[in-house]
Amino acid sequence: MSQIDIMALFASLYDDISEDDDFEKKKPLLAHYTTVETLEKIVSNNEIWFSNPLLMNDYEEVRTGFFYGSRALRNSQLLRAALETEERYASFQHYVEYYINEYDEKHLLDTYVFCVAEHESGDDDGLLSMWRGYGGNGRGVAIVFNSEKLGSVEQSPIIFSKVHYVSQDERESWLDVICEKASQLIGEARISDDNIYMVAYALVERIKIAALFSKHKGFREEQEWRAVYLSEKDSEKVFHENFHYIVGGRGVEPKFRLKFEFVPGVTPEAFNLNNIVESIILGPGSSSALSEKSIRRMLTLCGRQDLAQKLKISSIPYRPLG
Repeated sequence: MSQIDIMALFASLYDDISEDDDFEKKKPLLAHYTTVETLEKIVSNNEIWFSNPLLMNDYEEVRTGFFYGSRALRNSQLLRAALETEERYASFQHYVEYYINEYDEKHLLDTYVFCVAEHESGDDDGLLSMWRGYGGNGRGVAIVFNSEKLGSVEQSPIIFSKVHYVSQDERESWLDVICEKASQLIGEARISDDNIYMVAYALVERIKIAALFSKHKGFREEQEWRAVYLSEKDSEKVFHENFHYIVGGRGVEPKFRLKFEFVPGVTPEAFNLNNIVESIILGPGSSSALSEKSIRRMLTLCGRQDLAQKLKISSIPYRPLG
């Protein structure tokens, strides 16, 4: 079996992802809850900023996913049996550690995430929990993106997917299933000694994607989707000039700036802010006539008259304290 055939076979490790999680098939409305100050920066600079996943509000996300994933690969008796000899199993373990360390040392710093919540069509109010958690305690905005207006670029280093909410027990059960599936594939593929590294690579990649798109089930009401920039897939370093930083309450944090513009072979032609914004919802804590007129003026003076016409006002009867 050729290397191409082996990689095609191991692509079935992703078969557990349902159509509801497939961005290209579902194309949902997606809302980004944020402050008015951030909205001004987005429309003025024509860009959004991605954050490093190690600084997300679920602090267990990526490193925990890798920890339990690598432990499952080290301890799986099914994988040991499928690889048949201790020499082949030792080679597999070597490559697993190599690919995990490579990602940790070379790419994790420049992995970046932009978070949005699935949004129902016709909803001009938004989710109260999201207003409280991310939308300036109700005084911010929700920028609703229409992903139907986005095309796709197959080789883009930016990927979209739905977030899975799992308990630790569910995460470990899923890893057991992945190891069992991989063991069956090893038998089908008749992996040669020279190609054992491909098995390790495929499994580490699957664990990485699962870690980037999973979260503790306590956050499930967020209905989150993510756009993730993977520096290891940016082989031409198209976006390396977009790496940036902020200095804030947690010290210096790495950031990634993404312009709303067409970049051949990387972003879709329709990647234009005026085109993909479905609406901007003003939060329930700022739903006064004065606030509405002020936001419209801000958008107009920033040269975003089209967006000013898309402003909606949340009618949730919520008034933040303070």
